[in-house]
Amino acid sequence: MATLAGHGQAQVWDLATAEIHPISAATAEGDSVRFPLVLGPYEAKVVVVGPLPSGWPLRSHPWSPATLSWTWAEIGRWT
Repeated sequence: MATLAGHGQAQVWDLATAEIHPISAATAEGDSVRFPLVLGPYEAKVVVVGPLPSGWPLRSHPWSPATLSWTWAEIGRWT
């Protein structure tokens, strides 16, 4: 299990395909979100906690400046 500081929906952002996948098993716990995190050998995942981008699911690269505007409010802390 992983815990990240923040409020909102936990989501995995796939940097290879530009897809965003909400983590349905995530639960809010005060000022953090807890979710199961399974990694394969040498695998890395980008997990974002916050609202899903407007218009989700997006059909183009979601982190393109033309389709999404977001800022780093806080870097999550692992427990």
